[in-house]
Amino acid sequence: ALGPLKPGQAWVGRECSDTCPTPPGTRLERILDLGNSSWTLDRWMNVPLAAGAVIVVSCHPGFLGALQNWTIRCDGKSWHGKELPDCTEVRCTFPLDPLGAWLGGGAYNTTSYLHCNDGYIPIGGRTSVKCTRPETPSASSLARCAPGGSAAGDAGAWRSGLRASGLWSFLGVAGAASALVLGCWREPGQGRREAAARAAALVGDDSPTTPGFGE
Repeated sequence: ALGPLKPGQAWVGRECSDTCPTPPGTRLERILDLGNSSWTLDRWMNVPLAAGAVIVVSCHPGFLGALQNWTIRCDGKSWHGKELPDCTEVRCTFPLDPLGAWLGGGAYNTTSYLHCNDGYIPIGGRTSVKCTRPETPSASSLARCAPGGSAAGDAGAWRSGLRASGLWSFLGVAGAASALVLGCWREPGQGRREAAARAAALVGDDSPTTPGFGE
């Protein structure tokens, strides 16, 4: 009877043999040599790749490597070849936006979108990115969130509001300064009128001013 198998082993014919698992992130393209004379299947209906097996693999969709494919040989427990597969998972990352967030996760073949907080809208670049290779898009190529939208008007209105606010602030300061200067200029004349009124009271004249004491 056939006994239990250890991890990494398979029955090849009637012998328990060590096998090489498919390298991570790869898929089997071709079997050039099984390393034995039998095309047996393991319990998962896979061809066990025992010592002497020669295969061609490529990166699984969603993974990228330095080559299109690799030819590798199993020595019973590990793979050997001129170059070994270096497939890595494709993921995209995005710079942080303090007024919103990139939604979508950045997984292979998915599209991420810039979502802005209430009262803000995306301006100045791409608002969506489809991830087809590992990358971190430059901040200058991506949109960013700025004040705008239904809660705050569009970005142009916001900028116009800033200009109007600055203009009114300037006019307010200029008006206050003008009033102060005018008050200082009128104060001597007012003092002369008050002095004329006091003098008229002393001589019994009811008129508010006396010749020579006018402005």
